[in-house]
Amino acid sequence: MELYYSPMACSFAAHVICHELGQPPKLHRVHLRQQSLADGSDYKAINPTALVPTLVLESGDKITETVAVLSYLADQAAPGQLAPKPGTPAFYHHLGWMAFINTELHKRIFHLIFWPGDDEDAIRKARALAPRRLDQLEDHFADRPFLMGDRFMAGDAYLLWWLMLTRTAGIDLAQFPRLRSYLKAGLARPSVASAKSAEDHDAVVTASS
Repeated sequence: MELYYSPMACSFAAHVICHELGQPPKLHRVHLRQQSLADGSDYKAINPTALVPTLVLESGDKITETVAVLSYLADQAAPGQLAPKPGTPAFYHHLGWMAFINTELHKRIFHLIFWPGDDEDAIRKARALAPRRLDQLEDHFADRPFLMGDRFMAGDAYLLWWLMLTRTAGIDLAQFPRLRSYLKAGLARPSVASAKSAEDHDAVVTASS
């Protein structure tokens, strides 16, 4: 598999799940603001939306959008390993959590903070919304180590990515001890360390080439 990514963008979640599968992808770094690849070519020729992630399969098929990419990757594992078994209520609960992360955390908060233009009011509103969403998550983790219980799944990779960037986004986790513990445990996962190392190395190589 080939993964078009930008360092520490939401594509990081897909990168982590590739490592959970034991299938490190071939990486292609995308410069999001320039909508270009490392060699200067137009990324829109790969993905017309110019967003990451884009997952290219051996067949040449391309899968885009984080929730779709994570769902596909989870389906490559044994049933119940990286997503609940299809057709079960848990399967749809997991899908619901990924949709929540995508809409309520990723787009409603991070999109405004990291792509704000000159709109400081939008940044303030996004940061003000964050504690309400974090309260919901803090309550959810009262009786479970991961989103769906005792097993790290695709949705956890997405949530972990979001939590990893809260400090950069100016969002304080001090009042959320369960989420801090969740983040600490997630950062210790070999798949997370491997993905971060690969992206850091690729960024350095690209910058120096």
